[in-house]
Amino acid sequence: MVLFQRNLTSISDGCFRGCFALSSVSLCSTVTRLGAACFYGCCNISNISIPHNVIFIGKDAFNWCSSLEQIVLPKFITKLENTTFCGCSKLSEVELPQYLINIGESCFSGCSSLPQIEILENVEGIDSGAFSDCSNSKLFWLKRQIG
Repeated sequence: MVLFQRNLTSISDGCFRGCFALSSVSLCSTVTRLGAACFYGCCNISNISIPHNVIFIGKDAFNWCSSLEQIVLPKFITKLENTTFCGCSKLSEVELPQYLINIGESCFSGCSSLPQIEILENVEGIDSGAFSDCSNSKLFWLKRQIG
């Protein structure tokens, strides 16, 4: 498990890339940015709590975190970058951000354990292959006022 200092605001690009032994991460509430590929290939992470202050998650941030089972994304994230959760084959629950506008290319590609994805009406774009190889998934468009 990794615990972070209270004054930390950003996890750098590739910071923990390929840390196979890493199984749990607890980010402090001051973190606002998760860099590109920051947890790429950390195949033993099963649980991560993303603070509500995070407004940006970079491309490939959780790519091939194949043991990750659930994720709640902070409401102020407006874009999910390309391949953010690609290859997270055990991901069975995802709560998309309230203010999400765009889901990037191959963002959830290979997330074969997702039974459903609920997409709010404010989402304007879903890029190519965003949910490719999610054969067990059903997409639901929800109408809900943001407030």
